[in-house]
Amino acid sequence: MQTETKILKYPSKLMGDGDSNTKLRKNGAAFETLGLSLSPHKSAGLGNSCTHASPGCIKACLNEQGLASVFDAIKEARKRRTEIFYRDREWFIGRLKTEIGNRCKLAKKRGTRVAVRLNVFSDVIWERVAPSIFTDFSDVSFYDYSKHPNRFGAIRPNYWVTFSRSEINDSDCERILEAGGNVAVVFYNPGSGFVGNRAGLQTLPKTWRGFKVIDGDISDLRFEDTRGRKNGRVVGLRLKAHSNEARAEAIESGFPLPC
Repeated sequence: MQTETKILKYPSKLMGDGDSNTKLRKNGAAFETLGLSLSPHKSAGLGNSCTHASPGCIKACLNEQGLASVFDAIKEARKRRTEIFYRDREWFIGRLKTEIGNRCKLAKKRGTRVAVRLNVFSDVIWERVAPSIFTDFSDVSFYDYSKHPNRFGAIRPNYWVTFSRSEINDSDCERILEAGGNVAVVFYNPGSGFVGNRAGLQTLPKTWRGFKVIDGDISDLRFEDTRGRKNGRVVGLRLKAHSNEARAEAIESGFPLPC
């Protein structure tokens, strides 16, 4: 009996331009920003791109928000990239480097810098999967968020990783903050309707567990964040949700914290 060979559908490009992504658009004109959007956790049907995702993180994931909550084609494109990542890693890494290299050439002409977020929705350990990316593009600033408890700070000279809080890793958050690392925490203002579900109208606390909170929604470039000499900073992020129902589910999970 012959085994049917799966025909892979290779995407025309892997990375999205920062101007087309609400998570990256706020990074300003000084940077040429690129982001790689893979399917989070096990949502692609193969592999696990977020091995340390908590139940609340999965429920509140931004993969389900924004235009992806309206157009299924957006999530299908993420799944297609994720499938290639797992089934043809050599092609994937090669294509990734080509796209970063092309953006670097464009940035040189424009007199700008390049910043790349390799995990927009995923939590891949890139320093293990493709360490040559960071050496091949030493002038590029790479950055990510991660829930892996030992991934924070300067993973590589040009790769900054910010630890991300969930409802089950508070002890890791405090350990990392006390060690001088920064930790991203999602907050929400109690209430519902127009005010409660508009991220821009929500506020952030001044401190969390005694650590100073900085506004992480001003820019996504975490490698530029203020850091303390002894203690780290809490990178405050406002809860984003496409509906009151989605917001209520996220709050119930314990992933975001009340402000």
